Amino acid sequence: GVEADLRIQGSIQVVAESALRDQLFTNMSQVGGQDMGQPGTYQSSYMPGTDAMGPMDGSAYDQASSFRATLFRPSVPVRPPQSAGMGGMANSPQPQARPDIYADQGITSGGGATSMYAMERIDAERETASKSRHRTPFSLRKEATDLGAVDREGEAGSPYIQKTSDLWAQTLAKRRERQAANQRVMSPQAQAQGDRERERENAMRQEAEREREMEAQEERERQMERDAQMQRESMAREQEEMERERERSLQMEREQLQREEEEREREAMAARESEAPREVSNPLRTQRRSPAPVSAERAEPVQERQLLDSRIVLTEVAANRREAILDKGITLKAEPFMESSILTREQAMSLYFSLPFEYAPSTHLIWSSVKYGFSMQTLHALVDSNGTTVLVAKCGDKVFGGFASTPWNTSGVRFGTARCFLFSLTDDLLIPFNR
Repeated sequence: GVEADLRIQGSIQVVAESALRDQLFTNMSQVGGQDMGQPGTYQSSYMPGTDAMGPMDGSAYDQASSFRATLFRPSVPVRPPQSAGMGGMANSPQPQARPDIYADQGITSGGGATSMYAMERIDAERETASKSRHRTPFSLRKEATDLGAVDREGEAGSPYIQKTSDLWAQTLAKRRERQAANQRVMSPQAQAQGDRERERENAMRQEAEREREMEAQEERERQMERDAQMQRESMAREQEEMERERERSLQMEREQLQREEEEREREAMAARESEAPREVSNPLRTQRRSPAPVSAERAEPVQERQLLDSRIVLTEVAANRREAILDKGITLKAEPFMESSILTREQAMSLYFSLPFEYAPSTHLIWSSVKYGFSMQTLHALVDSNGTTVLVAKCGDKVFGGFASTPWNTSGVRFGTARCFLFSLTDDLLIPFNR
């Protein structure tokens, strides 16, 4: 058989091994001078609550918290051969032989008293050996003795009695003690090693932080470069658009001048035809008729236009204006357009005295593409609502601009007077003035 010993704390009843074994057999009878028995409950595997310690009805003990189970190998019941000479017992169930569990001791089932004595002796020896091997838990010894409290050191050291939680608590306590001891007894070498590790980690962390800052700075610089590139491209597009607009306006002016010239030629031809004498043919006689006189009321003077040099006109207008201002006792307080990078000193003086104002105001620079770039938003932010302004631009060798006697605004509503106009210093100069 295979024996399994399982113990836990609690109150139990100690049962001898022979008693455990005898509980497996019922309906004991004496047949032929031998102890025979009919097997009762056969147990081939352990089942909690129906083991060998339980009652015969298969239920468990009420307070059984520690038990011992003996598992037996299955044995084939032995049936005696049926004989016709035994009468009515031939067809009736025959008692089976009890398994010979003493064969390993060299004892066989002989006569009644002798075999019974041998079995009892061996049972007694096994019971004694079992009691010597079996250690009764402390709770049972305390109930079975009147000595009071006994030493529990042996029981406390048994892994069968101690709870798993107690063992785990002891393990954690020992681990904490070892960790505390390691921290208290740390050698100077270990402390120095730990300091070096911390310094290395701090240096690595600072290096990573510097790298992140450098990457962020590089990203900001790249973004600024992209913005500047976009602004330059926008300025180039605006300049190209202005150039195309100027070309279109010049083309329209040339076409207008050409149409006017053609119209004048047609009018001149019509006038010459009207002044030429007419001849009337008559088959009877030929008479020369003189043209009818032209009424003075219907005669219109012929207007002739002539292109003038803009520099000459500008110089004459500026000289006349300057003389008129000086006659009034007005003097200049500062040089006109002194900070301009487009106008020469001669052009600045001529333009200044050609503008339609009756006094000599001071000029100061409020916006320049050299300083502020070509942003229209910046231009309007500086120029809007800033009084009378003069805008001068240069594209290639062409210099042109505009004069605004009223403040600028960006409301989208048309504004201005006849004293707001455009001008050019290199092509035909058209600047109105009052004599």
